[in-house]
Amino acid sequence: MSLFSELGVQDDRVSPEMLLNIGKAAGRMNGNVIVGTDAGGARQMMFSALASGIMSAGANVCNAGIVTMPTLVLASKGVGCGLMAGVDDAGRNRLRLWNKDGTAFNDIQISSLVSSVNNAVELPEYRFVGKMRESTDAIAAHKNAVIKMLGRADCPVVLDCSSDAASLIVPSLLTEMGCDVTAVNSHISQNVMHEKDAEGRMREFAEAVKRNKGEIGIAVNIDGTRASLVDETGVYVDSSIVLALFAKYLNPHRIVVPVDASMMIDDIVDGTVIRETKGARTVGKAMQENEAEFGGLTSGMFIFPSLTYCPDGVLSAALLSKMAGENRIRDMIDSLPEYASQELSFRYEGRPADIAKKIDERVSTLEYEKLITTDGWRVEMDSGWYLIRFSRKEPVIRVNAEARDKVYMNCLVDIAKDVVNYALK
Repeated sequence: MSLFSELGVQDDRVSPEMLLNIGKAAGRMNGNVIVGTDAGGARQMMFSALASGIMSAGANVCNAGIVTMPTLVLASKGVGCGLMAGVDDAGRNRLRLWNKDGTAFNDIQISSLVSSVNNAVELPEYRFVGKMRESTDAIAAHKNAVIKMLGRADCPVVLDCSSDAASLIVPSLLTEMGCDVTAVNSHISQNVMHEKDAEGRMREFAEAVKRNKGEIGIAVNIDGTRASLVDETGVYVDSSIVLALFAKYLNPHRIVVPVDASMMIDDIVDGTVIRETKGARTVGKAMQENEAEFGGLTSGMFIFPSLTYCPDGVLSAALLSKMAGENRIRDMIDSLPEYASQELSFRYEGRPADIAKKIDERVSTLEYEKLITTDGWRVEMDSGWYLIRFSRKEPVIRVNAEARDKVYMNCLVDIAKDVVNYALK
């Protein structure tokens, strides 16, 4: 979670003073703080302000340099708090904090840090300020951990690293694993590839993959938390399908996925499927609590707790390469079961709490096999399911339905529409 929204600060109004105070708060809570940044133009200012605050509070700083977020989290594991400064996929300034067990800061920790930022605190004497050291092995440690986990991969890959931190690790990682890498946008640049450019850039990337027959394409986002896939035919693979491919390949005893993930996961995994609220932090927390071996979101974020509970696009890229070296990605996709699905949206007026109460009333009168209410109402039947949930960004209720055949799916859609229409009367 970014601290700026918690502090009531617009991301484009972040000042050195604010970063200094956040550094002081983080330093008071942790004796050692490892700080990493992306390659953006504000990285030196952000790092300097944060590091000054951390050291003024008596804590030590380790400068990890330009690294992906999963690289930073792995470097902080067992050592101290990890603090990642940079921008997100939409180009907004962001700070993320991680514990030394590889988990994200929880709500209590964030609240405590916010309280410390907003209240003046006494700092130690000058002679007790912390020290700073440079880290030179964070990237190498991440690569070595991935190679130890996966071994070699024999696959030609077209690779796009969004002109940011992933450029410093993914190309060399895949090459060392044995892949034949054709790299594009894989050098550090101020012109990073933000989310607003994603659709057009992925079309261009798919065309580049088509020109390299027999190769797959992998694109890693700016902070290294997401990996996107283009198959050998130059077709973009939806991230929900990539999640299913990973689940089938790894076949974990326990897997955590968001509440809107396809029933395909249940059909192809022999173990327990746990559904959680959408979001990397909530999925990661549920994975830790349930000792799950794998988890992921339908947005291209995949979590491998054998390393950390941070979404790891670096490891995801390596795993996709290994899988493609063993079998054609397109053949693996064609072997997956198919379902009929539909998504609808309903705008609403009034208080969400009042509407939610009426949805509860209506759903309670229905017959179903299972009801999951971790994030909305996922109503599961023998041959399908539907999900009713409120959008977090706009006054909209979203309905998703999926079934083994179209006729049954249409029936589920009608039931879900009846529930929503009843609640909106």
